[in-house]
Amino acid sequence: MAIWADVLVKNKKVVGGIALGQLLSLIITFTGIFSQLLSIDHHFDAPTAQSALNYLLLIFYVVPFFILKRRWSQPERFVSVLPDSPYAVMNGVTREDGEDGAPSDAIKFSRRKLMMMVCLAFVDVEANYFAVKAYQFTSITSVMILDCLTIPFVMFASRIVLGVIPNRNQIIGVLIALIGSVILIVTDVLENEVSAGSKPWLGDVLCVVASMLYAVTNVGQEFYMKNYGPEEGIGTPSKYLLRVRELVRMEWLYTVGFFGFLVSSIQLAILERDEISNLSVKGGTPVILIILFALCLFALYSLVPYMMIVASATMFNLSLLTADVFAVIASYFIFGNKLSPLYFVSLVVTMIGLIIYNLPVSVNPKYTLIQPPNDPNDSFRNTNRS
Repeated sequence: MAIWADVLVKNKKVVGGIALGQLLSLIITFTGIFSQLLSIDHHFDAPTAQSALNYLLLIFYVVPFFILKRRWSQPERFVSVLPDSPYAVMNGVTREDGEDGAPSDAIKFSRRKLMMMVCLAFVDVEANYFAVKAYQFTSITSVMILDCLTIPFVMFASRIVLGVIPNRNQIIGVLIALIGSVILIVTDVLENEVSAGSKPWLGDVLCVVASMLYAVTNVGQEFYMKNYGPEEGIGTPSKYLLRVRELVRMEWLYTVGFFGFLVSSIQLAILERDEISNLSVKGGTPVILIILFALCLFALYSLVPYMMIVASATMFNLSLLTADVFAVIASYFIFGNKLSPLYFVSLVVTMIGLIIYNLPVSVNPKYTLIQPPNDPNDSFRNTNRS
């Protein structure tokens, strides 16, 4: 126990990542509650409409930031921050020289970067669509598989895109966290607290598709934040690096919000215009639930980039496993469902998996013999000293 406490104290980044992950887990729990209320109580079947408002909120949130932070688009601002290497502060900066040899813009989208953002925004919209749509056909127990399947998909995508090879502790942590989620699913089945929909097999397929799409967006966002964000250790004044990091986060949110809203609007007009036209007949409660869902999703999108900076996409999805437990606890107090003690066991097991995932791998140090200063004839030499 003392070893774990020492690790957590020395690694504040780990503690912050776990705490942020649980906050995100609570937020996504509320999105599930609001979505379930819309689906079951109000028979509202418009997944795209639920997420479209979130993308619009992202646009309104980010635009004032860029208006206030226009000075960061000027090259001389970067020169004043890092006079030795003004453009090294961001990996994603595209530097193009004009006719006089002066750089045009310190921050601008490259064509490759823009195409990546458009594709990720499209994938993100469809991931939200399939995840919410699944509630129309299957039980909440099947939707819980979404959290479990996203983790191996993320690890697989991270290996391909980011070249990340999971170590022993990470693999063990993932397995333990998955065990915690399996305990929850088995408990839910044994308690028989949920009823299947009309086409459970279709809902399961939607869950699998959504988990794969979420894995793509999570790894893509991690790639973006860590490759187009500021490098650690470049320059001396860390406050400027934090400002640039915030700029990259806002850039991500604005692009996803803009293209996400564009895709959502087109898809909504094609697939869900009849459902939206009948919304006024259902009263004001569905509208309030849609707004609350969008606000929670907006908070989730605003905080996830920080999670990708301090942790990883795999850690993010591991943290969301506890959302299953939080959802059951919330349903107990809101809907009066019976709460099994095994739900708390699932929460503890999942948290243990999160901690083990972040434990550093122990490496056996090489033993070296250092020559005593009072023994010049000692034949042992430490030839590897730097």
